Amino acid sequence: MLEKMKKRLNYSTLKDFGRKEDGFPYFEIAMAGLPSSGKTNYSTIAIHKLAKPSHDGKNMLMGLEGDTVFYHHQPGRNFEQAVQDIFVDEMKPRATQYSAEDIKAGENLRKVEMVHYDQTYRFSINDTMGEAFRNLKNTGNPLFVRESDGFMITVNPLDITGVRQKLEKTLGTEGIRNHGGATTDGEFIETSLSALLKAKKDDAPVAIIFTKFDLILGNPEFDQNLVGPNSNIAKSNANIIEKGNISLEKIEESSDEVRDLLVSVSEDGIVNLTKSLYRRGKCRFFAVSGYGDRLQTPAPGKQLPKVSPHRVLDPILWHLKLQKFL
Repeated sequence: MLEKMKKRLNYSTLKDFGRKEDGFPYFEIAMAGLPSSGKTNYSTIAIHKLAKPSHDGKNMLMGLEGDTVFYHHQPGRNFEQAVQDIFVDEMKPRATQYSAEDIKAGENLRKVEMVHYDQTYRFSINDTMGEAFRNLKNTGNPLFVRESDGFMITVNPLDITGVRQKLEKTLGTEGIRNHGGATTDGEFIETSLSALLKAKKDDAPVAIIFTKFDLILGNPEFDQNLVGPNSNIAKSNANIIEKGNISLEKIEESSDEVRDLLVSVSEDGIVNLTKSLYRRGKCRFFAVSGYGDRLQTPAPGKQLPKVSPHRVLDPILWHLKLQKFL
């Protein structure tokens, strides 16, 4: 099947890949978030794990009902280099460098074709620039907001004051700094999200993704009912697959835990902003870790411990389930 798909995929531009008139359902997700919130790392790891078979030759989602195959198309230089950095060299990937040529060519567009029950679907993840999200309040309604069918908003939990203060008690100020620290952009999270929610298509779903969540899971400073070993968000991706199908109920249970965690540290601004959308089932909160347990000691000469992603596929599968692709 893969060889047949590869022969069909002979596109050179985003316009060609995303043509809606060629008969294939198509869905474009915009990846947005402040600089250093983990957009590129997250999308790189998630797409890599989605399309690449595991060590036993099976796709991570073999629990899904029917014949489901993902093929990642035209990743671009940034993607290939980041995969090499993370999974092969166990090094932190280089900061994303945007050139006019890259932006024009759509170098940061992650394109995926999926075959499920012999029906072909295409979707793409557009890794937008952090500055574009940070400045949304002042730039009005940019193209990526107007045209996207869905959104994945990455949030660095270290930018959330209540969360960072809890983590400092166990990691210390130096430990926080070693894990990327907080950015001076943290104050823009709520204003930028508010601007996006006002400007997007009314029915476009929004996934709020908290990255680096391995720093929080099991941490004794937080409510263990929400982040302990028996919590929903501590379980694996397989937790959301029930009888061969994606369970929106399981996703909502994990999402509720993330929201409750924010409220428990008196950080309910994002929760309040998304209440209406949440009630309509068009917004969910996700807790992911691209690297896995970063508190482990890396091997000599490496910057990262053995990479073991945690629940990175949940936001993508949620979007695909809402679109009836799965």
